[in-house]
Amino acid sequence: MDSYPQPEIVFGPFFVSTSESGSVSPNVAKVGAAMEFATVGGSFRIPLFRKICSYAPNQFLLSELLIHADDIPCDVQYLPFYAAVTNIGKFIPLEATLADLFRAFRVRRTMMSVLEDLTNTLCLGLNFNTISGCLVEPLEKEGFEFSIQHPYGRSVSGIICWIPPANRKSQKHDGILCSWIEFRPRPDGSLGGGTWKEPWNESVSNQLYHELRKRVRGKPCQTLTQFGAEKLLSTFEWTPLARMTVKQARQARVEFIRNHSDLKADFRALALALRDAKLYAESTTVHQVMKFLPSLITESESQVTSPQTAQTSDS
Repeated sequence: MDSYPQPEIVFGPFFVSTSESGSVSPNVAKVGAAMEFATVGGSFRIPLFRKICSYAPNQFLLSELLIHADDIPCDVQYLPFYAAVTNIGKFIPLEATLADLFRAFRVRRTMMSVLEDLTNTLCLGLNFNTISGCLVEPLEKEGFEFSIQHPYGRSVSGIICWIPPANRKSQKHDGILCSWIEFRPRPDGSLGGGTWKEPWNESVSNQLYHELRKRVRGKPCQTLTQFGAEKLLSTFEWTPLARMTVKQARQARVEFIRNHSDLKADFRALALALRDAKLYAESTTVHQVMKFLPSLITESESQVTSPQTAQTSDS
């Protein structure tokens, strides 16, 4: 069965400045810019608006840019939180609109060139502050940089961002999210290979993620310089547990239970004691620890530890 060819945007999307400004409702205002593009079937000039948030009325972020839902020639999937309903209709996120334009049409421009055009037209605040020198040179030359995030539990993570050219000239490099990358540091002090986290579909970040993965087909560790890896590792708390292998951690828990046999009758007290001894990560709940206790107690009471049991992961 023949499939229909994908429709094409033959011109644009581009962004241009306009003289239109001012509020159109209590929570939506024109920003003095429009998006222009053309398909084989017609041309479009769509005014841009922004959502006015009561908690930060002067904030002007990419995630707050809107267009009127009736102006776009394709279906758009978006997160309702970012939309705005007014007495003149529904306004939907520009980010989700761009993401679906790139999915619904063949676009001759890259998402990067579209975003460069947008940030040259409007002075936008972007979400992530980055640190130069953390990513390998080929990526940084194309405007990718790294933002380190707060560690959680036994993992450390960061965000690879794309910096529009206009922002690269400023002292503060603000970027647009391309991908989270997460690492679980190894007992030997290394980061490991890491895992990729793909952004949500309803964002330009999803398109940027796929652009990034065209350039890096392997593990996230291949994106980092030695400086970047050291910077990320410096945020990690090297607890005794983090220095143990899975097998060593289990054996340490078994020995702890053997040395505190008076707690075996009270699972909750024993679970709390194991956590206080830092033999489980802080992110592991007491309830989760309690689920592991029957097998650990059985092992602690055995004179010979079964090799098969010792290799079971309960971390």
